Amino acid sequence: MSEKKLDEIETMFKTATKPKTVIDKYPVIEHIGCILDSSTQGFNALQVASSLAQRLKTELDIIVSEDYYKPLRLVLESNEKELDTLSITANDFIGGTKDLKANIKPIISDKVQQAFDLFFQKKASEEETLFGRLVEYIKNSGIQVCVMGVPLFVRSDEDQSMGSYVLKLLREREVQANWLLVSAKKNIIADSVLAFVSIEQQPASIIALYRRALSFATEHTNFKIVGIVEDNVIETVARLDISSDDSTDVPDLESTRTKLITNMEETLGSIQLKTEIDDVIIEGSPTWEVKSGHIAEIVREYIESEHPGIVFVRSVAEISENLDPFAEIVTRQVLQEGFNCLIVWD
Repeated sequence: MSEKKLDEIETMFKTATKPKTVIDKYPVIEHIGCILDSSTQGFNALQVASSLAQRLKTELDIIVSEDYYKPLRLVLESNEKELDTLSITANDFIGGTKDLKANIKPIISDKVQQAFDLFFQKKASEEETLFGRLVEYIKNSGIQVCVMGVPLFVRSDEDQSMGSYVLKLLREREVQANWLLVSAKKNIIADSVLAFVSIEQQPASIIALYRRALSFATEHTNFKIVGIVEDNVIETVARLDISSDDSTDVPDLESTRTKLITNMEETLGSIQLKTEIDDVIIEGSPTWEVKSGHIAEIVREYIESEHPGIVFVRSVAEISENLDPFAEIVTRQVLQEGFNCLIVWD
């Protein structure tokens, strides 16, 4: 944990009264994108994106794409090996024949030769790859929310990992769109939003999650936000309270846990919606709770009890990355449970 994070937590920990924060506006979604590949989760992404665009009355871009590099390379490598085998056969035959000199010259079509040269000689620039072209299109299209299946370009329903393409896209800082990740199990978004925020992220993340939830909401949408006080943060803060002169002191974990939970409850309770937008989400919502423990276990517990239509998490990574550890842990757990997850950059 960085010194900046420690200072922020310590300041928050010592603040007695939380000033009220009133949310009076939220971003309106006008443009949704979708990456459709040939997998089950790809088709689920199309269904989710279409229903969202219809529900929110937005423009929809469907990016039809597939990664043909590996199968094409396998075909070309097979053909190259076949030519090599024929050349070896001819050479062995000639070698066993007396007084015979022969030149062995493979001849293939110009198009096949160009394909060989492209795959085995020329190194493509990042912009020429499928990843580079996806980034370029999404970056310049004005898409605000981009929906894609996880893992992208993988047809196996059993693989629940995010996959290399998804991780690269999530970490690409040039893409400003919020990513809505869809599993192979879930192809609808019900009117309920469940959001997770870490004590290390608040309060800016809480406000961002509220605003983004409002942009997805109808008058029937229920919204709950869960604050997570991680065990490692509790231990770190408890150790900060120990006098540096006495290394034998045992950190008071339970007292620190209680104080941090209370502090986060006060922060969540300090967020209010302006009257004019209070009726955007269902009466009695938004609600909030605070839990301490391990991130993945808390996420699993709430997903099993709430069965949300969509889960929100905000990433506040450093400049070198676009996906922080908290957001990645939450996202992986949500997808593993078979639910859809929106990663918010706002």
